[in-house]
Amino acid sequence: MAAAAPSNAGDESTEAAEGSGSPIDFAALAQEAMRSYREDAPTSVAVDTETSGVAFFDAAFCVTVAWQRADGTYDAHYLELVSADAFETAVAILVNTPVWVFHNAKFDLQKLILAGLITRSEVDEHTIEDTEALAHLLDPNADKKLKRLAMEYLDWDDTIEVEKKNGEGTYLVSAEKYHLDAARRKLKVKKEDGYGVLPREVLIPYAVADALMTIELYDQLRPRMNGRAQPLQDLYAREMELALVLLDIEAAGMRVDMDYVNSTIKKLTGFMAQQEKVIKSLSGRDEFKDHHAWIKPVLLDLGIDVDNTQADTLEEIEHPIVAAILEYRRLKKLYDYFHAIQREQRDGILHPGFRQHGTKTGRMSSGKVDF
Repeated sequence: MAAAAPSNAGDESTEAAEGSGSPIDFAALAQEAMRSYREDAPTSVAVDTETSGVAFFDAAFCVTVAWQRADGTYDAHYLELVSADAFETAVAILVNTPVWVFHNAKFDLQKLILAGLITRSEVDEHTIEDTEALAHLLDPNADKKLKRLAMEYLDWDDTIEVEKKNGEGTYLVSAEKYHLDAARRKLKVKKEDGYGVLPREVLIPYAVADALMTIELYDQLRPRMNGRAQPLQDLYAREMELALVLLDIEAAGMRVDMDYVNSTIKKLTGFMAQQEKVIKSLSGRDEFKDHHAWIKPVLLDLGIDVDNTQADTLEEIEHPIVAAILEYRRLKKLYDYFHAIQREQRDGILHPGFRQHGTKTGRMSSGKVDF
């Protein structure tokens, strides 16, 4: 069975976000979710997590669940994990439902395991379904983001009409983006600060909507997969097996020689500083900025007129300053790679994030999750 609720769980209500909103009774929300679950007894449930970020050790602060009722309607619930009742409800729903449905299953499974809601062995005891994988195999050219798929298959549309700042007309924008951005501005936080800082009265409707979209999308896509040729169905089954293999690979991670990483970063920093000095000397300027607005006028002063300052254009130009700029970019690219390793590793272990369905050709990539 999954671990008990974490030691910080137990607050029956909490402020929607620091300094704003009204207290929300998360225990009551959890109890209502448990009552509805027992009444409906679903055999499949869509599960989504909201996290502090998308890196390996970024934690989930809530779980949303959704399922189809016997009458064909859908039910969805928000479970804030700071509440012991919500934590225990999430565990009970997960453990007692045979089929778990996700959109990008590997990501949410890792977060559920990290939170102690499930164990890795319990994953093997359940059927894992993934609407992202289904969408990818049914149409490799389609946009696999959840909300885009919901627009295509579910006629879902959350756009609202907003008045322009200058008062001259209106424009359409996603209601979710509009309201969440407004909350961030009010709290003076950035998107990179994660969803956990947002007022819950603003966040909850959109968090719950993700779980609802996932289960409804599953009910649209799974029958389509069932109607396809057996080889494609077999490929989907293998994709689900591969997702769990990648889950284990990411959890194990890879050891990194941090002495080498740190020394290389130090060397690259020095080399980049040398190139900057060369560029400033050749340009006759006191600063260097690697962007078009700085490079184009500098080249123009040297009698070189270019439409753009992209690498393929600069590589055609024979001039010491251009060679220095290209070398700076080469060094900066290497620096960014090593700095990312330095930033993301923990105790010398790097936990990669594989994008299983990131390309049309089936080639995997690695990087941040993009829903």
